[in-house]
Amino acid sequence: MMISSAAFPAAIIKKVGDTMTLTWPAVTQDTFGNPIVPNYYNVWKSTVSADGSVIQYYSQVKGNVLTFAEKAIAPGIYCYQVLAGVTGDGELSNVVCFNVAKPTGPAAAPVVSGS
Repeated sequence: MMISSAAFPAAIIKKVGDTMTLTWPAVTQDTFGNPIVPNYYNVWKSTVSADGSVIQYYSQVKGNVLTFAEKAIAPGIYCYQVLAGVTGDGELSNVVCFNVAKPTGPAAAPVVSGS
């Protein structure tokens, strides 16, 4: 059963503290408008590097779970997509990306020792 991109509501991403949370509304229809209840959602993740990015399978959550969280991610750009699974694979949701910046702050004070 194919689930079209149009049937897959938009995923959103936000950061609170050191936790990134990806959320999405439940998929309720297949491509033909028939009601469905997904058995699971696959989360796909890519990292952006100098040689490009590759979206790859990352994690699976149960069909009644509509969030995915990661904590203390290393600096870099991460992109995610979600796929709803029923009796086969559908299409991926929109791509949402998140930039984890390198920590910035004041330089450490010099340490003075001696007499």
